[in-house]
Amino acid sequence: VANRRGRLSVILDDESIRENPTFYKVHIDKQIPIVRRNHHTLSELAKKYENKAILVTGELGDQLFGSDRCKVAFLDDDASSSHLSPEEERLLKMTGVLDEPLDVSLDDPWEDTLLPLLDGRGLLFGGRTEWKAWIAPQLAKAPFPIVTLHDMLWWLNFSCKWQNVSLRCLHDGGGYLPTQEGDKMMTGAITHFYDDRQLECWACVPAFHKRKFGDLHEWCTYK
Repeated sequence: VANRRGRLSVILDDESIRENPTFYKVHIDKQIPIVRRNHHTLSELAKKYENKAILVTGELGDQLFGSDRCKVAFLDDDASSSHLSPEEERLLKMTGVLDEPLDVSLDDPWEDTLLPLLDGRGLLFGGRTEWKAWIAPQLAKAPFPIVTLHDMLWWLNFSCKWQNVSLRCLHDGGGYLPTQEGDKMMTGAITHFYDDRQLECWACVPAFHKRKFGDLHEWCTYK
């Protein structure tokens, strides 16, 4: 590992650091070369480093562990927009870029939390009863009972978005994706760290499900 360390660079932005500042400080800062993302898309970065590097992403992590939508359940936490000025926060919320925190708990029944939220935003065609009947076949395929809001957000993310997240780098506006010689993967030089069959199976084991979010009342215990 030591002789390969100089071959590793970390692509990040300020949001990456805020997501886990302790990890950044202990393992990355002044230890591993940093490349600023500067709002480039994955395919733009892949094109930039064509035939020079393999880009390993963290895509599919949220599909395994839950959903980044879980952060809206935390009113006063590091998951909030504390790094923004009041005016920046107000403007982002007005445009829908930033979520307004909700007074809900992730361990509450999903029917008592998600349904009112969707209904309030006009997203339940036909009403709550009809929507529950519509989503029932999907819930029936879950590896364990879907009870809490966290359960529901995880299952919807895992069962409905895996392929989309895996392949969205192909249509993220950055042009074509280069494919290294001998590489038969559709995503070319991009490799998703969490794209592993064993991890998929791990996420479906009830005992391991409890480890995805150590404390549903503490955002910092997510993943």
